[in-house]
Amino acid sequence: MVTNSYKSNFTKKRDIVKDLRKIHEKIQLTKFESFYRLSSDENKFIKNKVSIKAEKKFNQKNYFNISRASDDVSDVLPNELEDSIVEFANKSNTIGAFLIENLLLDQHLGPTGNLDLKMTSYSEIILIAIANLIGYPYGYFSQRKGLVIQNLFPKIKDQNKQLGTGRVYLDWHTEDAFHNLRCNHILLLCLRGTPEAYTLISKIDFYKLKPQTIEQLLMPNFIISSDEAHGVQKEVKVSILEFKKTLTLRYDPLYTTKFLTKKAETAFKELKLLIHESAIKIALKPGDLLIIDNDKAVHGRSLFPAKFDGHDRWLQRIVTLRSKVKMQFVKSTNPYIINL
Repeated sequence: MVTNSYKSNFTKKRDIVKDLRKIHEKIQLTKFESFYRLSSDENKFIKNKVSIKAEKKFNQKNYFNISRASDDVSDVLPNELEDSIVEFANKSNTIGAFLIENLLLDQHLGPTGNLDLKMTSYSEIILIAIANLIGYPYGYFSQRKGLVIQNLFPKIKDQNKQLGTGRVYLDWHTEDAFHNLRCNHILLLCLRGTPEAYTLISKIDFYKLKPQTIEQLLMPNFIISSDEAHGVQKEVKVSILEFKKTLTLRYDPLYTTKFLTKKAETAFKELKLLIHESAIKIALKPGDLLIIDNDKAVHGRSLFPAKFDGHDRWLQRIVTLRSKVKMQFVKSTNPYIINL
């Protein structure tokens, strides 16, 4: 039996917003157990390493420039920070996220999102250097034409959409759940913060699920469609859990359009309840870099105010894969851009 996960897209989004408002209000603000705070001396070390490259504008559209820049400053980070990042990338942790605090940023950012007035590139070079420690950074051609470093800030046209450029509740999800080449890690660097904007994280303890629930979630009885950020329509039949040395997760309830069996739908609902149990939240501050394990944890975002006056929340995002993508799956003109 095929069951639809919602009667209409409008109805589903409305119900999700109601549920999220109730859930988000209950999630406690949590001090991260897994974090690294840079000292002023460590930031001086970083600045000395990157200043020659970073004291000029960055070409956002050409990843080869980013690649060369990161190669030139491959030793930009203090050894202790490098070790902490690599350990998280290899082993994850109990919350599925790692927080770096007080990271060096550009002294003059300009208005939120206005890259023409961001005259230096400290954030981009440092972000790509950290991403290269974790894995291989990629962009997706269907999403912002393959930009590897994406600037996320509220846009008037997107303000009521569940997107990185929106300001409304963003439902629990793993990044690009529909994609077989979805990322393993997400990096979110805060350039400008909003105290009311909470990033939500939940790492699932899969073994709290019943064995029969895990069994159902391992079966390819779920239809997930591409999300709005990709600008294309694609549906795939998938399992929610996969076994890759350990259990990994793909989850996006807003775009899970069909359950192919009633048991699959029941298992999905049980997973959703478990996600709410282990949820934590954090308000990112300027200089905070949050690394999320996209295989083990889901994330979301709270509702937050936006004035569209050049001072709104501004994040830079990059995603990484553990392995290099085979050439048949990338653009012939740029090996760092994945074709859908």
